[in-house]
Amino acid sequence: MAFYALPTPREIDISCGQCLLFRASQQVAIMQLFAIDKVRWSKLFRRIAVGQTYLYEKITEYGGSRGTTADI
Repeated sequence: MAFYALPTPREIDISCGQCLLFRASQQVAIMQLFAIDKVRWSKLFRRIAVGQTYLYEKITEYGGSRGTTADI
């Protein structure tokens, strides 16, 4: 399973936090891994290419159940 750790895009937040970039088809598997390892995450966005830039659409925020698919 491939994913990339990148700085959080400025379009999402001005913080200098990290984000993970992965394919939508991997979302369920990654969220299951987060649940198994009790990884806490904050927000889930969809990235849409628009010309030379990207549009970010928030899908959900962390719901407190340790990142399980119930939060999606």
